[in-house]
Amino acid sequence: MGKGGGSSHTPKEAPDNLKSKQVLSIIDMLCEGQIEGPVNGLQGVYLNKTPVQSEDGTNNFTGVNLQWTAGTPISGLLIGLSVV
Repeated sequence: MGKGGGSSHTPKEAPDNLKSKQVLSIIDMLCEGQIEGPVNGLQGVYLNKTPVQSEDGTNNFTGVNLQWTAGTPISGLLIGLSVV
């Protein structure tokens, strides 16, 4: 048996005050020839089978940025993408 005595203490869970930020960058498109772009902008982009933007224009996810290029030789580079 241990020494001492005294009052017992009931442990308590601290409130969740942690904040996190997740960043995901996806560059993906396979095509033969020029493309027209995403259908209806962010409404045509899905994450887990959920459109990034609803038909009424409200966002289902925050902080999503969409960039696209037509895939022609004179197309510009994507902003923030370093040249490989």
